[in-house]
Amino acid sequence: MKYKAEVVVELGDEDTKYIAGVTHYHHQKPNRYCTDSDVDYHGYTELEWELLNMDGTLAHEVESVLTERENDYIEEKIKEDMEGYDEDR
Repeated sequence: MKYKAEVVVELGDEDTKYIAGVTHYHHQKPNRYCTDSDVDYHGYTELEWELLNMDGTLAHEVESVLTERENDYIEEKIKEDMEGYDEDR
């Protein structure tokens, strides 16, 4: 599968490395002039990703047991790496 980005993340006590393959990414910058929608006014980011082993195979067994903290860490790492991403390319 073609990913918009592949972000290396470290998980677990031994800092095992995985790849977060980003399948969807959209960042809506805040629009302070928009009064119709609080979401557009404040801005938002949509993202979807799959967790992969370093060899590129899906890591379903790991992804299915991620803690909320690990999930948040992965999503923040993706947002950092995708900063400035051009959706039109």
